[in-house]
Amino acid sequence: MAQPNTMKRPGSSYIMWLNENRETIKNHHFPKDVKGSRYFPIGHTNYPQIISGKNLVMEVSKKAGEIWRSMSPEAKR
Repeated sequence: MAQPNTMKRPGSSYIMWLNENRETIKNHHFPKDVKGSRYFPIGHTNYPQIISGKNLVMEVSKKAGEIWRSMSPEAKR
């Protein structure tokens, strides 16, 4: 159990990158309609269904992992 006044360990490079880029990934890969609902991306097996809640979080995380793995080590720094 963590002590109440201790410092938290810094996040990994991936977590810091994800926190900075989550909205960009969401906006770029999961389009919105005029009502603001997000959809699975074109090419996804569930396209053109609406995605929200836990499913949106999970799919954004998957896409972020794909992007992170394709980045060069220099870009990850």
